[in-house]
Amino acid sequence: GGEDITRPLSSGSQEFENDSSRPPLYQPFPKLESLIQCSGEAEYIYDKPVIACDLHAAFVITRHGPAVLGGLDPSRALKLPGVVAFYSAKDIPGRNTFTVRNTLIPEEEQLFADKKIQFAGQSVGLVVAVTQELADVAADLVQIVYKSKERPILDLREIVKNNYMDRMFLKFDKEATTTKPDVRKVIQGEFKTNEQYHFPLEMLSCLTVPTEDGQELDVFCSTQWHQAVNEAIAVLLNIPQNKINFRLRRLGGAYGIKLTRGNFVGAACSLAAYLLQKPVRMVVKLETMMETIGKRNPCLVLYETGVNNEGEIQYLNLKVYVDAGSSFNDPTVPTLSTGYQNVYDSITWSAKIFDVRTDKPSNVWTRAPGTLEAVAIPELIMEHIAHEVERDPLYVRMTNFNPQYPIQGLINILRQKSDFESRKNAVEQFNRNQVWKKRGISLVPARFSISLLGNYHATISVYSKDGTVALSRWD
Repeated sequence: GGEDITRPLSSGSQEFENDSSRPPLYQPFPKLESLIQCSGEAEYIYDKPVIACDLHAAFVITRHGPAVLGGLDPSRALKLPGVVAFYSAKDIPGRNTFTVRNTLIPEEEQLFADKKIQFAGQSVGLVVAVTQELADVAADLVQIVYKSKERPILDLREIVKNNYMDRMFLKFDKEATTTKPDVRKVIQGEFKTNEQYHFPLEMLSCLTVPTEDGQELDVFCSTQWHQAVNEAIAVLLNIPQNKINFRLRRLGGAYGIKLTRGNFVGAACSLAAYLLQKPVRMVVKLETMMETIGKRNPCLVLYETGVNNEGEIQYLNLKVYVDAGSSFNDPTVPTLSTGYQNVYDSITWSAKIFDVRTDKPSNVWTRAPGTLEAVAIPELIMEHIAHEVERDPLYVRMTNFNPQYPIQGLINILRQKSDFESRKNAVEQFNRNQVWKKRGISLVPARFSISLLGNYHATISVYSKDGTVALSRWD
């Protein structure tokens, strides 16, 4: 009979090095906000006190795409008691976009589709009501007329297989600087990394309050990039940026979704508040977020490599196709192209990386964007090589290390401290004695590049009475 799968109690330890000569530098201490966050005392946007005349908003999103928008009928929603307004592209006083172009935002995305619907889940309008629950219900009652519906192309493999050149754009091309002659085996393969959703504890949220003279907006928006939200609101409403007062204490998780998608909720919420001259709140429900906002970029990887009997790569031809979704914003190719070599000697590697447009929401940065995919590419290839040449995967990895990185010393320390060899032997013994249950253990190196995305100003105030300091920053 079968047995229950059991797992023994896990344990671990963490070591901190400190330099006592320069306190408090280099000394470990708990996260400053940890206690109030764990106790529920930390205030997030949703926790801000309700003002008597607060209104709430919800997106109206499409169920089909690509298509042509034939019209919108909000009459059923507006008949519900408590529904205040419906806004669409024609109500925007400025430019219909929530993404102002810059290095990380090469394309403008419409806040509300006005003619062409690019994907199922694209927003076409906004319902405003007296409660968030009512706004969510009313948004589903807005009728959307679709014309010229098209079959969406959602899978990278279909585009690559059919060579749809109008959807594939070469972004990185590197030729090997040399090849090695000792090719004993040629190995080919492909794999695909799929979507991953962010699941932040705090949904995309915003509170926008018009000031008493109606000329400025106080904006509280869940974003990782204040400047981008400020610029998006200013362009959308056609008002100066200095009329927008932005405040944010903390985020309830983001993992990348709030880098440029904070603009999405911030711009929409501020549009309603500006037009109605009343405070408006938005908490985008998880189902809407998952339909209208992209995820981690899927990648299709095709490779051919020639190796010697030790598993050392003599040449490697690599093609990587990155699913960008409906736009090329939040690009991952820059980090992918600088990281796919990981810690290995890549002088014999040739690589081409393509951005691919699909009929899905624009995919967005997700925890270690591009870097995770970059590390996965050579590691899966190393595993494949090890299987083909019947060598230990760690041996194959070490055979291909780039000597400029001090990785061998780190590997030796980790093997010793983790008792890797004994645990590996135990796994092998277990697998020899088991038919249905198998265990595994692996030691995988990773190189994570550190980049500085920009310099932003900060204001430091030193109080004359007691010398305490207050820091305000903008990013």
